[in-house]
Amino acid sequence: MNTLRCRKKLTVFLLLFNIILIFSQETLIKDQDYWFYYDKGYLESDWTNLKNLTNWQKGLTPIGYGDKKLTTTISYGGDKEKNISLNILKNIVIDDDYIAYEFKLKRDDGAVVYVNGKELFRDNMPNITIGKTTLASSTTKGAEEKKYYQHFLKTIFL
Repeated sequence: MNTLRCRKKLTVFLLLFNIILIFSQETLIKDQDYWFYYDKGYLESDWTNLKNLTNWQKGLTPIGYGDKKLTTTISYGGDKEKNISLNILKNIVIDDDYIAYEFKLKRDDGAVVYVNGKELFRDNMPNITIGKTTLASSTTKGAEEKKYYQHFLKTIFL
């Protein structure tokens, strides 16, 4: 009788442990984190695999130009030719500890996210080859500029 009672308690404990593990969260990238950024114009398509970042600067997020809410203000280029894109890099470790990851992205106007040089997802970007003249699919205005856009990805895609 005592053994049966112990098994029931153990089963309940293991079940609770599994539920907690599935729904646990760990923040890998936080607001106000440091990122490397390149604001000197267009980079070739292999920029996601760069190891030498000596020409890059480092700043706290949010990074951009033209908004009061920014922590790091970047160059937008010359008056005749403005940079329409910003390349930013951050080294993080993504492992198989979780079955899926949630990405929350605040962007203005669009973004393409890469992991280990491989495109992971696009947000408000056209489904074409991205180049120096590629614009977002639509312009972000007002409250949309403060919104976080969520993407859920299984670990097997990372």
